[in-house]
Amino acid sequence: MFPDVNAEIIVRGHNHVGALRVWQGRRLVTAGSVGLPLDGNPSAQYALLERRTMGWQIEHVAVRYDVAAAVERFERSGYLAATGVIGRLYQLEVATASFHIVPFLLAYQRWNAQERSGFGTAYE
Repeated sequence: MFPDVNAEIIVRGHNHVGALRVWQGRRLVTAGSVGLPLDGNPSAQYALLERRTMGWQIEHVAVRYDVAAAVERFERSGYLAATGVIGRLYQLEVATASFHIVPFLLAYQRWNAQERSGFGTAYE
């Protein structure tokens, strides 16, 4: 994954789930997600790294926010009307902090292969 990295700590993101693990003798920190965590905890999540005299301290933080207000904006802003099924699935991901889009797309691939339906069918 990181062939030319010699750091003792590697920080990465984009997978929406904060984590800390040891990988090839290094600490691998996944930062989490402020805007779309997908670990079942609908909060703004991030990692804090602090250098101390004895080494690095790593802390994952989760900050509660008004999820209901964020979810309501999907409707009020016109986003749902403009985006259809995928927009509603995204709204569910924000509301529940869990996967909805990828499982839908995987199921859609199976349906499409069996029924030869177009993506427009999913809107009906």
